[in-house]
Amino acid sequence: MSDLDRDVVTNDYLLDVIIIGAGFSGIAAGVRLKEAKINNFIIIEKSTEVGGVWRENTYPGCECDIPSSLYSYSFAPNPDWSHVFAKQKEIQQYIKDVTRRFKIDQNIVFNTELVKASWSNEQQIWLIETNTGRYKSKFVFFAAGPLSEPVTPVVKGLERFKGKIFHSAQWDHSIDLNKKRVAVIGTGASAIQIIPAIQPIVDKLYVFQRTAPWVIPKPNMIIGNVPKKVQHKVPFTMHSIRRLTSISMDMFSSSVNQPKTLEVLGKGLINWMHYQIKDPVLREKVTPKFTMGCKRILFSNTYYPALAAENVELIDQGVREITKNGILVDGKEIPLDIVVWSTGFEVAKPPIAKRIINKNGTLLDDVWLKNTVQAYKGCMIKDLPNAFMVLGPNSISYNSLISTAENQINYAVNAIEFVLNNKLNSFEIIHFADDQYNHKLRNKLNGTVFNQGGCSSYYLDENKVNVSIYPWTMQYMKNDLEEFDHSNYHFK
Repeated sequence: MSDLDRDVVTNDYLLDVIIIGAGFSGIAAGVRLKEAKINNFIIIEKSTEVGGVWRENTYPGCECDIPSSLYSYSFAPNPDWSHVFAKQKEIQQYIKDVTRRFKIDQNIVFNTELVKASWSNEQQIWLIETNTGRYKSKFVFFAAGPLSEPVTPVVKGLERFKGKIFHSAQWDHSIDLNKKRVAVIGTGASAIQIIPAIQPIVDKLYVFQRTAPWVIPKPNMIIGNVPKKVQHKVPFTMHSIRRLTSISMDMFSSSVNQPKTLEVLGKGLINWMHYQIKDPVLREKVTPKFTMGCKRILFSNTYYPALAAENVELIDQGVREITKNGILVDGKEIPLDIVVWSTGFEVAKPPIAKRIINKNGTLLDDVWLKNTVQAYKGCMIKDLPNAFMVLGPNSISYNSLISTAENQINYAVNAIEFVLNNKLNSFEIIHFADDQYNHKLRNKLNGTVFNQGGCSSYYLDENKVNVSIYPWTMQYMKNDLEEFDHSNYHFK
């Protein structure tokens, strides 16, 4: 969007919709709005290009751990993926291509970051304050995503370190890792991709692990030209593969939800790990001490062989103190050139809540500090009229987040159409309906491995309440969000 257009929009111009964030969710929302002939909207994006998490995460080895056929839009299948699990660069290129193909780039205001979003009871609209000016809209999509704010631990002596230090989501490509002494802090989804990628080039690699993860083989085969040509000529094959993949992921998710069904698979994975790691001491360190699925299950064929390499040392404890030259472990200093935080993101409480003011004039973050983080069907928040939080509380599953986002966006657009068609000003979820839904959700979660698996994870808040996981299948979600259930809402 040009500067002129931006000036026109900010001068008391009332938009139908403002979308916060131009990642996968924000672009999907734009496409769905255009499909519904709701064209009076903008997407504000803090960066200079689209992509969200796939724009920000450029670390070595970065790739998806959901099959490419499913980790893409249902309305824009891609016949040209290079691998079963796509690489970061082609995922980023894919979302840029889709943005141009559906002409969503015409609706994006770049270099514009949300400062505060507040609901005006008097005007019955959203007032959106940004670093470049104020906007007004009838509806708002908060589409910042659950993986938008990196977490960096507070460690004693951090400011003294003379080497280079950065988070995996903010990779510094100006730094040469060749022949360097490097520490990777954490053994989560990013770390198990980074470690095999940098192990061959560094002099010494220290991996700090607080909890050994469960790791499953990743069949990331190259997709040849013949399958690509078939998908180009017979698009039905892409939709069929996507559907079968989704069913498979739902089956996997259902099995993971039940702790007792995982014992056989767990034994098989331990045998597979023993095959790749011969050292009994290292074997013991990387053997998980909790039920599979309690924390996020990771996918890799190269992680264990990298840990077993001669230039890698696994330290099975967290980082307690950093010196000017390295990290202290049991009173001894490990000299380092580079420290990489691979410590994940703020997931349990969406960071965007620090910028949203509800109809009562209260910051959403403060509401959630006093009460449990929760949403109705993962996207509707109490006391936030005309607002949708895409991939909000309890939206994560072992299926594609893009499928989840599309389901929630479809529900949201149906709600907007209902309000506009009935000449209403605003709507909001009835508190009783919200509480009833979350009671049902938590009852379902109570029997799952996420709650009963004997681990602490980012799925749980400080009170051990699971505020992240969606416990049902993607097909269940699709059916549940197919139509707007207006009887559960207040209208003005």
